[in-house]
Amino acid sequence: MVGTPDSCQFFEQAMQLASRSLGLHYSELPYDRYFREFCRTLFGYQYVRNRTDITEAIIEWLYEHSAGVISIVVSLIHDAQEIAILNGRETLDIVALNEAYQRMQMIHSYVKPAKPRASQISKRKAKKPAEAADGRGTVKGEVKTPDNVSVSEIVAIAKKGNRSVVDALREHFSVEEVAV
Repeated sequence: MVGTPDSCQFFEQAMQLASRSLGLHYSELPYDRYFREFCRTLFGYQYVRNRTDITEAIIEWLYEHSAGVISIVVSLIHDAQEIAILNGRETLDIVALNEAYQRMQMIHSYVKPAKPRASQISKRKAKKPAEAADGRGTVKGEVKTPDNVSVSEIVAIAKKGNRSVVDALREHFSVEEVAV
């Protein structure tokens, strides 16, 4: 039988359930050599075009944003690659990881990372989405262009037309490409 730590109360209620469990209990990992090695191994499975090496700062970021829960680490790395591929950056880096964390709204009340250190803060401030400046509302953080087209719609249209996502975004936003 398998369950989250909350399911232990259920399995302990009846002798026949308790006797069938192996007693294995997985919880969050401490920040130690095993966690760091797990992150290094997982980071090796990159499907983006521009491979990057994992750094200690990224491992620390992963721990802070996952609270040591392995399934969250896996989701962060998976989603960051998905985002990087869809937006055309094709790089698994702290920017993509931050975007993946923002997408995982449901865990934010359980995982509260410490304030970012100076090494994690970009020297250049990120631009606010266009709608934040003009006061338009958003649906679950979706950015809309002045002509009310969402970024996900632009990406879908570009894919359908077999076009570059970056070129499609340029038609609606100011896009600056940065060499990494």
